[in-house]
Amino acid sequence: MLVSLFFWPALSSSLGLAVLILAVGIAILFTIRKHWNSYQAGVLSRTQLTRNIAVDVLGIFITISIISFLGGLAGQYIGFLAGNAAEVRWPGAGAVVGIIAAILSAFVIGYGVRLLVGSTWGRLSV
Repeated sequence: MLVSLFFWPALSSSLGLAVLILAVGIAILFTIRKHWNSYQAGVLSRTQLTRNIAVDVLGIFITISIISFLGGLAGQYIGFLAGNAAEVRWPGAGAVVGIIAAILSAFVIGYGVRLLVGSTWGRLSV
C-alpha cells in the first residue's frame, strides 16, 4: 500500500479505505463470534449478548476514531519536522524520512491508545 503512494497516488486513498473497511468488518465479526460462543455455551443471556456486542463494537469505533485523529496529528507534525530536518542534513531524502517518521509516530500513538482503551473499555463486558 505504501508503494501506491509513489506510483498511483489517486489509488492510495481508495485502497486505504477498502483495507480499513475490511479490517473493521473482520474485527466486528470476531467480536460477534466470541460472544456468540459464550451465548451458545449458556454463559450469556440474549440481553447480555446484545449488550456485550454493542459495547465492543462501540469500543472499536471509538478506538479507531481516537487513533485516526491523534495519529493523524502526530503523523503530520512529526513527519513535517523529521522531513525538514532530514532535508537540511541529506538533501533529497526529506520526503522519505518524513513519511517513515509519520508512519512510526502514528503507530506509537495508535498502540498507546489501544493500551489505554483496552485497559478501561475491556472492563465493561460481562
